[in-house]
Amino acid sequence: MRVRAILRTFQRRLTALAAPWAQKPFQFVPVLRHLRDYDHTLARRDAGAGFRVALLALPEALVFALVAGLPPEHGVYAAITGMALGAVFSDSRHASLGPSLTTAILLLSTFSHLGVPRAQRPEMLSLLLAVTAVILIGGAWLRLAPLTRFVSRSVTTGFVAAAGCVVAATQLKHVLGLDLPETSVFLENIAGVIDALPQVRWETLLIACVTAGGYLALALRMPGAPAAIVSLGLGALTAWLLARGGYATDAVSRLHLAFSPTAPADLDFGRSGVLVNSALALALLTLVETSVVGRSFAARAGDRFDASQQMWALGATNLGNAVFSGMPASVSLSRSRLSRRFRAATPFAGIFAAACCGGLFVVGIPVLAFVPVASLAALAMVLATEIVSRHYLHVILRASAADATVLLVTWGAGLLFRLDVALYIGAGTSIVFFLRKVGVPQLEEYGFTEQGQLAAVDQKAERPIPDISIVHVEGDLFFGAAEIFLEQMRRVCDDPNLKVIVLRVRNAHHLDATCALAIEEFLRFARQRGRHVIVSGAHRGIYRVFRRSGLLALLGRENFFMNSPSNPTIATRNALRRAQKLLGTRQANIRIYVDPTKKPAGADESPAAAGGPPA
Repeated sequence: MRVRAILRTFQRRLTALAAPWAQKPFQFVPVLRHLRDYDHTLARRDAGAGFRVALLALPEALVFALVAGLPPEHGVYAAITGMALGAVFSDSRHASLGPSLTTAILLLSTFSHLGVPRAQRPEMLSLLLAVTAVILIGGAWLRLAPLTRFVSRSVTTGFVAAAGCVVAATQLKHVLGLDLPETSVFLENIAGVIDALPQVRWETLLIACVTAGGYLALALRMPGAPAAIVSLGLGALTAWLLARGGYATDAVSRLHLAFSPTAPADLDFGRSGVLVNSALALALLTLVETSVVGRSFAARAGDRFDASQQMWALGATNLGNAVFSGMPASVSLSRSRLSRRFRAATPFAGIFAAACCGGLFVVGIPVLAFVPVASLAALAMVLATEIVSRHYLHVILRASAADATVLLVTWGAGLLFRLDVALYIGAGTSIVFFLRKVGVPQLEEYGFTEQGQLAAVDQKAERPIPDISIVHVEGDLFFGAAEIFLEQMRRVCDDPNLKVIVLRVRNAHHLDATCALAIEEFLRFARQRGRHVIVSGAHRGIYRVFRRSGLLALLGRENFFMNSPSNPTIATRNALRRAQKLLGTRQANIRIYVDPTKKPAGADESPAAAGGPPA
């Protein structure tokens, strides 16, 4: 019988552990559900929006490939594969997956750090994308996507600002016509450009100015016009006129229409650490970008945003790009904004956009080969200014000193180090400030006045009768707060008149093993000094940790009172009655310790209301 009971207990616990995984974490092909009600009206809207997105996606793809140090066709492959697979797996009608400027510059940083020659980059890229896809798909299956909310907007804004600066610095050499070594470090690019200023070519600078001026004029005067592709055409026309006058400039030259599987490079264990680190940075960056942009557009359109579904879509899209020679897939703010402006009805708009982009690429190969590199570089610099939101910068820099510090640290790290390192530094700084906020509990003593009102006590007075102290414990009791909590409670015990301490834990959450050990040390410390400890208002999570860790046995079940949702004051009443019994008196001085930044939790629980001894 005992064996059966043990087996039944094991089965119940195994079932409880498996319950969160009983449901599918995401839909594998969510686009299929749109086929039931799909008609020609929706198809017309999707086709129109897809064509307009394709007019932007094609020149952007060429720019992103240039930024990443890859042949231009790889950017186009990424745009086609990304928009198509993103539409199939993401279930979003506005979020357009594909190459982005931030992932392109992060890719350049990886290649530069590894010292990968240009000829070997496609094979290395396939391996990097495969590792990134495995990380994203595994995270989606484990439902880790909601963890992106712990990466603050200050970190992402600082990273994007740094990425924009690095992109502009890396493209200066193409705009000025300088032959400089490739690097992804901001200061190294600026120093190289300054040293080579005497060799600036005016013809490439002219082409870049015409391209940037044409883009800005169209974008400001005609927001709906295909400014990117028109500005590249103006740059190509300027280069042709200069060539007629005997001033030759560098062009994109040959474009290959392969779109075939690429065998990944063999894993070099000497580079595996950097490769995995870059894959983690890519996975984190693409997931954060997709979450920020996707949530924003979903909220505006009244759609539902599923973070796990988006994470699965990113993983599947990057896996497709690994096979078809693409680039890392992320969400594009500019393409997503254009898709919403032209009223995309369903995710099929992304499939139409991919088809149109592929068609434009095939038809335009003879023309695209004459696009000047200076035009692509100028367009990259203009797009780098657009990815940074001035509104976000204004709000973050003025909101609080902690937010401003995180943004500036991330931004500065991106200018001094590699971008993947800057992302980790920014996230670490943000977590440090977060832990400082939630991991440093502050206690302040309150007492009842003669009129029965709760007021702060400046100094402790001599009390002729034993005291009962109610300590309100609020917030997260995790490892970061354990040492501070223990030290504060030891100070409470220093009062020689104090005999009973009531720990009211109704608003305490996430009690972990480190804090449980701190509570155990406090119980032994209080017992050595003749203090009684009572726990009041505990919920099931606190009770479970107390029971499993042995704290309940050490405390005594008679000194532990559960919270009653229907009557929140009954636990305090029972705790005060227990305190009276321990003191052997009908009268006691009651002092309340609360967080001074919050309203005193005991303000609505006077001794009379709780049924305890009079103050």
